[in-house]
Amino acid sequence: GNGSERGNKAQMYEKIGSMDLARKCWEETLDYYDGEIRNGRPEDAPWCWCEKGNIHRHLGDDAAAKECYERAVSCGRSAEAATMLGMYYEDGIPGVLEVDLSRAYHYYQLGYDTRDVDDTFSTHMLARFLFFDKAGEGQDFRAFELFSEMRESGLQQANLYLGYYYGTGIPGHVDVDTDLAFKLLDDVLPQDESTALYYKGVICLRSLNDERTARGFLEASAQLGSTDAESLLKTLERNSVDPNDIVSKSQALLSSGDLTGAFETIVRGYHMFPDDLAIIRQLVQIDDIVLIGKSLSGSLDASSRNLCLMVLDLINRLRANSYGLEGLSSIESNVYYCLGCIYHKEGDIDTALRMLSNSNVDDTPDAALEVFSIHSNDFDRFHDEIRVDAERIKRSLGSRNWHTKTTEALAYLALSIIYSNGAPGVTTDVDYAYNCITKCEALDSNVAQDQIKKYKRSFLGKIIYTP
Repeated sequence: GNGSERGNKAQMYEKIGSMDLARKCWEETLDYYDGEIRNGRPEDAPWCWCEKGNIHRHLGDDAAAKECYERAVSCGRSAEAATMLGMYYEDGIPGVLEVDLSRAYHYYQLGYDTRDVDDTFSTHMLARFLFFDKAGEGQDFRAFELFSEMRESGLQQANLYLGYYYGTGIPGHVDVDTDLAFKLLDDVLPQDESTALYYKGVICLRSLNDERTARGFLEASAQLGSTDAESLLKTLERNSVDPNDIVSKSQALLSSGDLTGAFETIVRGYHMFPDDLAIIRQLVQIDDIVLIGKSLSGSLDASSRNLCLMVLDLINRLRANSYGLEGLSSIESNVYYCLGCIYHKEGDIDTALRMLSNSNVDDTPDAALEVFSIHSNDFDRFHDEIRVDAERIKRSLGSRNWHTKTTEALAYLALSIIYSNGAPGVTTDVDYAYNCITKCEALDSNVAQDQIKKYKRSFLGKIIYTP
C-alpha cells in the first residue's frame, strides 16, 4: 500500500514498454497521495503535493504539476517544489505561464533557503541561474561561492562552472588561474564535455590571447553540437576577413563567367557579414542573374519564390541606407517579373498579374510578353485587354533590356498575331503584322518560322494573311 512502491512499479512497467499499465500505476499513486493529504499528518502534505507534481510533470501535464508545486510551497517547507517552480518561471509553460525571471529568482532563492543539508539540487539550480546572469544583478561571485560549496560536497557538475570562473576571473574576487581552470574542465561529466571545450576556447581567447589553440577547442566543441562554439568561430572568421575582399573575389569570378563560384562566395560572405551593404549589393546583383537564368530555362518554381522575396527585402535595406541605388529599379522589376511567372505557372492568375503590374516594361520588357501570354490563354475573360497588351509590347520594343534576342523576337511575333487577327480596339493591319514577323525572323528565324508561312504576296504585291 505504499505510494513510493506504486511509483516504482509504474517505472518498471515503463521500462518494459507496458505504458497502459504504467499509467494505471501512476494514477493509483496519485490517488494514494490524495489520501495521505486528506488523512495523513499535516507535516507530510508538502512532500505529498511535491510528489504529485513530479508525477504530473513526468506524464507531461506541466499545468497540473505547477499547481501541485504551488500547493506544496503553500503548505510549508518544500525546497524541491520551490525549485521546480523556479524552473517553470524561468522557461515558461506554453499557453499557461509566461516567462518571469524575477519570480524564478524568488523561487530558486526560496528553494535554497529551505533546503536540507544534503540537498544539492536547489543549490545547483540557483547557482546556474546566477551564472547565466538571469537575476540581472551580476552576481558572479555569489554563483562562484555556490558552485564551490557544491564542489566541496563532491559534486562533479560544479567543475564546469568553476573552471570557467577560474579561467576568466571575477574582478575583485577571483584571480585568473588557467592551470586550475583547465584541470577542472578536464574533470567534468560526459554530458558537459562540449561546454567544457567551449569554455576552454573562451579562456584561450580572453585570458591567454591564443586564438590558434582557441580555434582547436571551439572546433572540437562544435563537432559535439555546441551552437555557442559555432557562433564564436563565425565571429573569429568575420574578424579575420575583410568583407570588401569577398565582394572583389565574387566580382572577379562573375566577370570570368563563373556564376556558381561568384554565388557561393557572396553567400558565404553574407552569412559572415549579414549587415554589410557592399556584400548585400553584390548578392542582389547575382541573385538577379540567377533568377533571370531560371526564368529563361523555365525552371522558376515555388522554391524560387523565397529567393525573390529575399531579394526584395535586401533591396529595401539598400534603399533605406541610400546605398548602391543605381540599377536597383531594374533588378526589382526583374524580381516582380519572376514572381509573376511563378504564380502564372501555378495557375494563380490574379496574383501573377498583380506581380507583373509592379514590373516596369522599360526595365523588364519580358513582362509585357508574360502579361500577353496570360491574356491570350484566357481570351474570353481578357479580350478587352489585348489592345492594352499591344501598346505595352510596342513600348517594350524600345527597351535595351531584353533578356535575349529570342524574347525580343517573341515580342514581334506577339504583335504580328495581334494585328493579323485584330481584337477589340485593335484594327487588323496585315502590312504592320507582316513587318513585325519579318523583324522577328531577323532576330530568331526559329521563332518566326510557323507564323511567317501564313503570309503571301499577291500578283500585284499585296500582303495576304491566311490564318
